[in-house]
Amino acid sequence: MNLLGWNCRGLGNLEQFKSFASLLAKVSHSIFLCETKCAQSIIDKLKSDLGYHGIVVDSVGRAGGLALLWRKNIQVSLRIFSTRFIDVDVSYQNSTFRVTVSTGSQDVSQRWNFWNLFKHLKTHSFTPWLCLGDFNEVLLQSEFHGRGLRVEWQIQNFREALQHCALSDMGYSGSQFTWHRLLTHPYTQKARLDRCVGNDALRSLFPRHMIEHLNSISSDHHAIFVTLHHTHSQPQRSRRKNPFRFEAYWIKSKDCEKVIQESWNSSLDSLNDKIQNCSIGLLHWSRKSVGDLDKKIKEIKKCIEKLQQGRITEDVNTRIHELKMLYDLLLEQNNLKWKQRAKQHWYKEGDRNTNFFHNFAGQTS
Repeated sequence: MNLLGWNCRGLGNLEQFKSFASLLAKVSHSIFLCETKCAQSIIDKLKSDLGYHGIVVDSVGRAGGLALLWRKNIQVSLRIFSTRFIDVDVSYQNSTFRVTVSTGSQDVSQRWNFWNLFKHLKTHSFTPWLCLGDFNEVLLQSEFHGRGLRVEWQIQNFREALQHCALSDMGYSGSQFTWHRLLTHPYTQKARLDRCVGNDALRSLFPRHMIEHLNSISSDHHAIFVTLHHTHSQPQRSRRKNPFRFEAYWIKSKDCEKVIQESWNSSLDSLNDKIQNCSIGLLHWSRKSVGDLDKKIKEIKKCIEKLQQGRITEDVNTRIHELKMLYDLLLEQNNLKWKQRAKQHWYKEGDRNTNFFHNFAGQTS
């Protein structure tokens, strides 16, 4: 089973929505979003379009908002919820455990109240329990990078809350920091504010858990991807030769029309020969100039991450902006590719690159 938690900083613009769609491709079971900054009706439509069940806590104006969405192949029962957390029991296959998704207060004066509420969640201490979210605090000074130090009593309050609930950090792979404020040096700030914690019973139930920090580009928070079991590898099936397919995303390139014209005019033979020449020309051009979209997206994402982790200057900020524009274009092309493969009439421009579309495309290509 896997879960995705992300402080998306709003789903109201196209860039955020495309980043969310690119993350969805990894998720098979459930998603937690905080700081959705949108009305419940928008999340309800998202649930319906993606085929998810869910619990939604409405935003207050243009602030806050929580959503816990899950696939229909798992069972979820609600314990309690508030503007800061959603607490549920999850049943999947032969496993039953508790999941609490939360977002800590950004207002330091109100953070003590959040920790008190968090402590009150401690019930049935022997139940396997996982907590995921943006806690808005670090556990160690080394988890914060910036001018000066993090206030020690704030860190201590977080530690005490976890100790009271018998919860501890479950580790991670990927970038050390999950949040950044990319002001120019020396005012850059980075911190590990988002994490997954669990109790001993959860570790016993899922001894091979994995936690990944995923850079989402459009938000200042990384997404947290949690895997609670490992699927067995399936035997590889022999690949059949696929027929030529004109890729819809090619039309986003200004060179596409030129390639078609040159290939068409290069032959004086029959119509079938001209069509074949166009097919060959487009394939050669695509391999040479367009390349592997998924690979390009990953490469640019790594470049952005590397720049964000280094010293931030005006030149670096300009370069990050340029790469983000290219990243956004490639995401758009990738979404067109999966839209074409999905062959679903109800697919609309707002619905993006989900795991469903990948699965469907694999069956129909």
